Amino acid sequence: MNRQFLSALMALVLVHGSLAFLTTTSLATQSVTTTAAARQQRSWITTTRNLAGRDDDNDDERYQAALAHNKRRTDVRIFLTQRALQSFIDLLIGLRDPHTVRWLEEQLDFSNLESYHGTGGLDLTRFADWDSLLLDLLQRPNDVVIVAARRRGRGHGGWSSNNPHLEDRFVEFEIDIEPASLVTRLLSVRQQIANEWIDDLNTLVAVNELILGSYHELQNQSRNDEQQEDSLDTAKNNDNDDVNVAGERVNIEDLTTPYSDTLSRQQQQQQPFAYERKATVFLNNKIEEEWERGGMPSSSLRKGSFDLLSLLATQEAIHTVLRQYMEQREERHVSFKWLRDFYTNRLEEYFDGHGKFGRCDDFLQELLLTPPTVVTDDNTMELVDPLRIAEDLIQARSIVALEWKDIMKHLVPSDHMELQKDILAVRMGQSPPERSQPTTASESSSTGGVDIFGEFE
Repeated sequence: MNRQFLSALMALVLVHGSLAFLTTTSLATQSVTTTAAARQQRSWITTTRNLAGRDDDNDDERYQAALAHNKRRTDVRIFLTQRALQSFIDLLIGLRDPHTVRWLEEQLDFSNLESYHGTGGLDLTRFADWDSLLLDLLQRPNDVVIVAARRRGRGHGGWSSNNPHLEDRFVEFEIDIEPASLVTRLLSVRQQIANEWIDDLNTLVAVNELILGSYHELQNQSRNDEQQEDSLDTAKNNDNDDVNVAGERVNIEDLTTPYSDTLSRQQQQQQPFAYERKATVFLNNKIEEEWERGGMPSSSLRKGSFDLLSLLATQEAIHTVLRQYMEQREERHVSFKWLRDFYTNRLEEYFDGHGKFGRCDDFLQELLLTPPTVVTDDNTMELVDPLRIAEDLIQARSIVALEWKDIMKHLVPSDHMELQKDILAVRMGQSPPERSQPTTASESSSTGGVDIFGEFE
């Protein structure tokens, strides 16, 4: 493997070395964390591109470490644990149990996680596998939270708020915290979400099948509308920019590109949707059907989970397509470099940190509206067609969705059965068995990995 190709290969697997996770910051500081992580990430990509001058064995070791981290970052089982925790916290808040929420925040070192809308909500260094967080809780001893409530005082208990002689009086009561019970409840929420995702991933596949057809239909409709407007303008005023083609007057701009011409990214984002976004409609219909059949009510954050599941599937599809392009080497080398750069330049906006709904559709729309580009590489010229790349991504996302559906249907229940054995052992007074955890990126690299992986060391 030549050094130039290896350098490009490693740039791919390090492309997501720093997706911000929520720690003890509030939502107000999440953007700062994400921005700092994105700057760190760019430095890692730059460093990786310069690794071509290093020893091949070291390069391969770093590549394997970065690849392992990337796979954990888009691991749907880890993301399932994150959404289970977020949904469980949301349920506790709805049941007016902020004390358990506060205990979880202190033990797991996070804040406002229930309001975090992103796929990177867990620290992958500390919680490197789907059950790492659950085992961490399970190994903690039972605890007691003491809560002090004001019984009487100024403005409380019917007393005047202006009486300076009244003293506040408090009553204390204890709340028992049993980590094994919390893990059991978390597993129940996690299983419910997994059952929902079996149907939701089918919905994602159905949506994928409609995207390109809707895109071409809207593009043709837009072109027809523009031609009608141009014909009316031509009838009123013969513009010097018009030319005769087969006896008909055609505007030169219509002969260029059906994509976005020279629109800036901001102008593209202000354009009408490039395709009909039917995911939410499909999901709402599915939830209504389940309700009419008398099925189990949806989890509290189901719509948000579906939006983020689509975003994570899009990201995994991008990684899959990039790896496929690398395997094809010279045939798709230029497309690989173009997609890699397109992706890395938009990581912070679409895939990192807390963000708005619909980011996966925003990313696909920007890709579809990007005009074909002629790229020169190593004295060769190649046409990069973003539409073809989008087709590859959509197809890969459907494959990813079907694979994840199989995981939700078969692997997740098996995972839960194994963890239930650990819970039973703890309740019987035994210690849960030790499990081998995945090696973090920096731990698996003995050749200066700290410089490359920074925050994940």
